[in-house]
Formats: sequence, structure tokens, C-alpha cells
Amino acid sequence: DLPLIRVVAAPNVGYHSQLERNITARLDMLDMGLPILTMLIGLIQEEFQLVCEDITLESRRKQEIKESNEAHQRAVEDEMASIESCARKTHMISSQFGIKIEKGEIIIDRKSRFLAHIAPVSSISQVEDVVAELSSNKWLASAAHPAIYAYRFIDQNGRLSQDAEDDGEDGASKKMLFLLEQCNVLGYVLIVTRWFGGILLGPDRFKRILECSRQVLKQSSVIDS
Repeated sequence: DLPLIRVVAAPNVGYHSQLERNITARLDMLDMGLPILTMLIGLIQEEFQLVCEDITLESRRKQEIKESNEAHQRAVEDEMASIESCARKTHMISSQFGIKIEKGEIIIDRKSRFLAHIAPVSSISQVEDVVAELSSNKWLASAAHPAIYAYRFIDQNGRLSQDAEDDGEDGASKKMLFLLEQCNVLGYVLIVTRWFGGILLGPDRFKRILECSRQVLKQSSVIDS
């Protein structure tokens, strides 16, 4: 019968399991007519060297992938920082649809960033144009929630038109719509962008969304206070 081999110690789990599998798989190649211990020692030494080489190569490959991913992430962050820096220099965006979109101030809470925009609208198509314009911006589109929005306006038939869209931030847009109602704001679409910072904010995220909403409403003189 072939001997039963168990590796009882190795530098790490990877070495241990692979070495044990390889040695066991090669036992049937041994010549049982020769001293078994001598052959086992040679076989183990050979397999150990092969396993070491395999694991070293795999470790090197993982490190290269990690460094590549980190370099890519840094490049993306640098590009986003550059775009954000340019965006901070202006409060007004001239839309390709002829609508003036005003940008508020960025609010930061535990690495999450919140930014509101506001634009005058009088139809659903204008609402869609403004949202599309902002969503096409590379900096804004990089956010976890690029376009949380709410709008209220009187249409051509004199009817009130209002609605809201969460863009994945459940419940946020309804709170924005309620703010517009409470402030009696008509003829505007309000859009908030949120970049997730990796820390869950819980209900505080709604506070920040409403905070930046009020800020841009005041900044644009839509409301007084």
C-alpha cells in the first residue's frame, strides 16, 4: 500500500494545501522497491520548490493587478478632481437647450458630497432636458445618485404639474418636493447629486439633501429664507 502523506507545517495555507495535493498525486509514481524515505524526501523537496515558485508568481501577479487598479483609481480621482475644480469656478451653466441652470455649493458629510442645481421650467420636456444635461456631465455622472430631482410648474393649460424622482435614493425626492410645496416654489426643477463617501449616513443623508436644496434656492433668490 502507498503511504498516507500529511503536511503538518507550511509557511501558509496556500503552501500547505497545494503541497499536500501534489505529493499525494505523485505517490503512485514511486518505485516501492527502493528505500521509500529517500524517495519521499526528494519528491517533497521537488514539489516544495515548484509550489513555492507557483505561489510566488501568483502573489506577484496579484500585486501587479492591485498596483494597476490603484493607479487607475488615482487617475480617475485626479480627473474627477480636475473636473470638480473647474465646476466650482462657476455657479451658472448654460444649457444646450437654452435653459440657465444654477449650481449651489457642495456640502460634505463623512466623505459623502451633496450638490444641488436649480433651473426654471414650464414643461415636462424642459425638466427632461435639464436632467439630461446634468446627467451627461462626467463629474456629476460619476456620483452614486447623479440626479435626484423634484419639480413644480403651472402648464400651458393652467394646471399644476409636479413630480419627483429618487434616482436610487429612496424617499429623497419626495422630501425635496415637499420642500418646494412648503416654500410655494413654482416654475422650477430642483436636482440634487450625491457622491457616496463609503460611510452610511442613515437619516442624516436626507438632512444634507434638504440642506443643499435650501442653499441653492436661497442662492438663486427663489426663496428669501
